[in-house]
Amino acid sequence: MHLNQLMCTLLIFIILVFTSGCINNQYKNMLSSSKYVALEIDIRDTGVLQSGTPLQVPSAVPYPTFFYSTNFSPLPYPADYPPKNESLKMLIGTYHIDDTPDLLSGTLNVTGVYDYPFKYDSNLTILGVDQNGTIQIKFCSETVLLRPSDIWTSPVVSTRTATITRPYYDTSYSYTVNYSTTYTLNYLSLCDK
Repeated sequence: MHLNQLMCTLLIFIILVFTSGCINNQYKNMLSSSKYVALEIDIRDTGVLQSGTPLQVPSAVPYPTFFYSTNFSPLPYPADYPPKNESLKMLIGTYHIDDTPDLLSGTLNVTGVYDYPFKYDSNLTILGVDQNGTIQIKFCSETVLLRPSDIWTSPVVSTRTATITRPYYDTSYSYTVNYSTTYTLNYLSLCDK
């Protein structure tokens, strides 16, 4: 009788180990090697005026364009982008957006993902993509699934206060802003290499 219980326990343990491995690896590397995912990440610092006087004529600097696929771009694949080779799994265009009362500006950084899991930063890890192109992401302690054309916005991940002083012609102005930071993930496309 004791041997039967031991065998049943061992069988259940083996089934659990193999099943959990399959579930955890579902998103690891299932996408065809002839495709890659184009993901846009907007990290936005939104500033709300606390005190002072910002410049009354706000300015906006146009963002650079994320050319994630030659199908959607009038230009060839940019030479300064990560290599689009057999092992490319995801192309991420990250916009860091500074939205203050007097200035709206953004920078673009393009990153290639060649293996999963991919730790993007302390808040965001890309766990993988399944055969249908669904992305599994860990954001802080939340699991997020994105399908093509999905857009997901995080809750506020950080806040800070800053005092800004800028010259403007022969005058300078100063004000204090409370910033809040959010992430927006935009699944742009499932692309052919």
